Amino acid sequence: MKKKTSELTPEEWQEYRRVHRYTRLGRIRSLQKKREEYHWYKEHGICTECHHARAKPGYTLCEACAKRKWQRKKARKKK
Repeated sequence: MKKKTSELTPEEWQEYRRVHRYTRLGRIRSLQKKREEYHWYKEHGICTECHHARAKPGYTLCEACAKRKWQRKKARKKK
């Protein structure tokens, strides 16, 4: 069974951080890139979900993506 990070000894903690350092940095960079892309598409009036169609005026999604999102939301409410 894995130990919780709070239960690691100082030596184990140091090894854990050394091994997982690049994984965390990669995840942070990936999220940063996604955020930057979202804002770029939003500024240029392109759908932030499919990145192909023009977004509806005043929105960040195109008609097709907005409809799909609405249907998913409606289906989730039924559960």
